[in-house]
Parts: sequence; structure tokens; C-alpha cells
Amino acid sequence: MQELLARLDEHDRLAAERALASEELRKTANAAAKAHADTRAELDDRLEQHRLAGEALAAEKALLEERLRHANAERDQLERDIATMKQEAEQAWATERKEAAVMRERVNDVAAEVARLTATL
Repeated sequence: MQELLARLDEHDRLAAERALASEELRKTANAAAKAHADTRAELDDRLEQHRLAGEALAAEKALLEERLRHANAERDQLERDIATMKQEAEQAWATERKEAAVMRERVNDVAAEVARLTATL
């Protein structure tokens, strides 16, 4: 009987130790689950922040690309305007040179006429 009581006490002690170990493991598992949930929530927050930052960068990139296209179009228009102005200036100079040549010819004709008249007189 005493042997059975001793075995019963031993089984009770082992059951209590196992219950205590089981409770410690349950607490550790709960802490790990909470840490996992917290880490997951932080990861989700950071993913959302990165997504928003990516969208902001994409919008800024699109805006800058549009501004670049506008600046390139404006530059091209200015280059065409400059080319037109150069061509007009060259045409104006050519016209002025022709007019000056005609004027010189007339002055020479008048001078020749004056010289002829002077010689005649």
C-alpha cells in the first residue's frame, strides 16, 4: 500500500511538473504569437508606406517627364524661331546689299552724267 502511495505521489509530482512546463510553453507560444502579430502589423505598415512612397515617386516622375516634354517642345520651337530669324536677317541683308548695289550704280551713273556734263560745259 505504501509503495502504491509512493508511486501515486510520484505520479502527482510528475503531473504537476508537466502541468507547470505546459503552462510555461503555453505562455511562450502566446508571447511568440503576439510578437509575430506585432511584427506582421509593422511589416504591413511599412509595406503600405513603401507603396505610397512608390506611388508618390511615380506621380512625381510623370510630372517631371511631362515638364521635360514641354521644355523640349519649347526648345524646339525656339530653335525654329531662331532659324527663321536668321533666314529673315540673311534675306534682309541680301536685299540691302542689292539695294546698295543698285544705289551705287545710280550714284555712279549720276557721277558719270555730272562728269559728262562738266566736260561738256
